[in-house]
Amino acid sequence: MTAVIGILKNSTRHLHSELEKVSFAHEIMSKQLNAQQYHELLCKNYCIYRKLEPQLNDALVRIGKLFPQLFYSSRCQDLKMDLNYFSQKKEKIKNKYKFKLEEKNTAAWLGVLYVLEGSRLGGNVIVKALKNNPHLKSIPEFHFYQQNNIDISSRWGALQKMLSQDTLSNKDIQIAVNAATHTFDYFNKIHQISIA
Repeated sequence: MTAVIGILKNSTRHLHSELEKVSFAHEIMSKQLNAQQYHELLCKNYCIYRKLEPQLNDALVRIGKLFPQLFYSSRCQDLKMDLNYFSQKKEKIKNKYKFKLEEKNTAAWLGVLYVLEGSRLGGNVIVKALKNNPHLKSIPEFHFYQQNNIDISSRWGALQKMLSQDTLSNKDIQIAVNAATHTFDYFNKIHQISIA
């Protein structure tokens, strides 16, 4: 673990814990998550990624060679495939929150990627619990969590390299921490919205 990853982890640990409380983490890991809760989880994640993902992908193009194409994100597509299983259920989430970074430079997007790529790593653990959950046996695939054709370890390794201490100033590190904190806050706000 790089020093900057350690700083990001320590600075956002409490937000990560809060997110687990509002995003069915206990139910997932204890294999008690039911189909309605899983559907709600997908809807909220779609709400998050629908706002965040286009901004991330635009930033990757704008910043150019500093960010490898490796980080391009298409999780909305995975979520749409998962939500198609529930096509008869149309849930609406009234999202009044916008994802807006104060800084939109490389350091800020590294902070956002820390949260998103950490989430991808967590997906490896989550998908095993979902597949072994007796309440979700009728669900054929878990696209969002399974992440087929994605080399998660290569992505995480590339992010760690970009977050190495010698390439970022103290100001950049603080910008990355602020962006990671903002991203966790955004996830938390969306997961606390009631579905109508």
